[in-house]
Amino acid sequence: MDWSIFKILFWTCLLAAFPRPAWACPVCFSAQGDTLLAYYGTTLFMILFPLALVGAFVYWLYRQHRKHSA
Repeated sequence: MDWSIFKILFWTCLLAAFPRPAWACPVCFSAQGDTLLAYYGTTLFMILFPLALVGAFVYWLYRQHRKHSA
């Protein structure tokens, strides 16, 4: 096994064994009141906005196709 692959594997396993730094996000763990509502709202926005962009693009393509075929 190549030493660089071994080093990457070693550090990955070592970091996975100590997940404490994952608690560093202050927003994810202050789930109270307005903060929780803002967290859910931004999550919903980040999920729906790309879908809306793709949908708008597909609708635009559909309209262009109908305009040029008529």
